[in-house]
Formats: sequence, C-alpha cells, structure tokens
Amino acid sequence: MVKSISATGTGQVEFNNCMRITTPNNNFFRNSNNTATEEARDRFKLNLTSTAGVFSQILVAYIPEATLGYDRLYDADRSSSSTTQLYSILDSSGRKLSINGRPTFFDTDVVQLGITKSTAENETFTISLDQQEGVFNTGEATVYLYDKALQIYHDMQSGSYTFTSNETVANNRFEVVYRNAALSNPDFGTIKVIASIRNNTFTAETSLGMNEIEIYDITGRKVLSFNAEGQANTSKAFNHADGVYIAKIKLENGSIATQKLIN
Repeated sequence: MVKSISATGTGQVEFNNCMRITTPNNNFFRNSNNTATEEARDRFKLNLTSTAGVFSQILVAYIPEATLGYDRLYDADRSSSSTTQLYSILDSSGRKLSINGRPTFFDTDVVQLGITKSTAENETFTISLDQQEGVFNTGEATVYLYDKALQIYHDMQSGSYTFTSNETVANNRFEVVYRNAALSNPDFGTIKVIASIRNNTFTAETSLGMNEIEIYDITGRKVLSFNAEGQANTSKAFNHADGVYIAKIKLENGSIATQKLIN
C-alpha cells in the first residue's frame, strides 16, 4: 500500500543545473537489511470483497509517535474512486481513512469502520484479515469485528466475515475491537443456551430464565421479537424464508447470548 503526503501549502518546486553534482558519484544508499534492528510493527489490513468483483483495503497500524487525530506522516485519506469502499473513521473528525495510524496498542482501543456503495440493493460482502504483523501475528492480540446490527463479535483470525447490506452509507454498523464483550461476563461460560429453527418453529432452551428474544436476518432486519417472561424453555412460530438468522437472547442475569440459526 503506497502512502502519499499532502502538502501543507501551495507553491512551486524548482530544480536547475546548479543542483547537479559535477564530481563522480558512485554511492548507492538503501535501507539496511538487518531485520534484527528493524522496529516491530503492530499492524494489519482488512479487505472488503464481493462476488461481483469488489475489492477495497485499509491498513490499521499502531505507532508510538502517532495520535488519535490526523497525522500527516501516518494517516492517509480514503481517495479511491471505487463505487464501493471500506474505510476507518477518524475518532475526532469523522474523516475517512485508508491508512489509520494510532498510538501504542492497547486492547481497549476501538476502530470505527465505514462502508459506502453506489446502490441501495441488497449485496453480499466479505471482510477478511490480511497481513498481520507484530502482536497481531504472535497471538498476543485478537482482532474482532463487531457487527452492532446483529450484536456479533467475530474473531477475524478464525476466518472472514460475510454479511448482506442494502445501505449506501454504513458508518455505524462495524467496529474493530480487541475484546469480546459477549464473553466478559464471568458467569456466562457456565450458562447453557441452545436455540434452533425447525419445522417453522423457533425454540430456545437455557439453564437460566430468558427475557427478551429478538431474531434478525443477515441484513440486520428484525424479523421476530417477543418476551419469554423468565421461562427456561420457549418456542414461537417462525414463518420466514430459508436462510441465516441471528437470535439475540437476553437472560435474567442481564447477559446477552447470540446464536446463529439456519432455517
């Protein structure tokens, strides 16, 4: 990925013959190949693709000298003319970036993502992780894509994430995070949650009472919502098209379980 730096002002740069070297010059300067002294880089790329041939890429890099504002040396605006684009959104100004340089890495950081496309038709896209370096390549940090519409934390190191969208501008759906909030409740691992769709019926069973249950299709549209009223077993008629759905189940202890369903 090539980064260009914008000038801070207008003007002309002039080159003339007095700048030429008249003595022999056989020197050749290049960077050292000594990788032992090369500074470690904590960075990764995300790719947005589709079966229609879409490709858009961004870089997120953690650099001690960078800030959360716009840094001319470390950030680059999203300047592609592609009709479909992936970008990160600068925290302070909403600026759209293809390269986002951020300060030293902490796993509490949140990187907001945005996607634009030219039509309001339903289209299927895939976001994948690419070229991990530093802590992202050693297992010290996990990159999660948080789909706020479906309340899903997806481990990008385990595979790509596919979704459908009809939004021409989606600036509030996706975030890159490094902690899975769905697993942050220390009691959640001991709670059994089983949900399924069979014979046009949604059923859910838990080891703890359930309150609100919401089911979304893959576009993020809510197709069913009801209150289980504290029951540990519940069912509901489900007369919707075949496909992938997400069940969001709020339990009595306040935790939320999400289940991927196939109808």
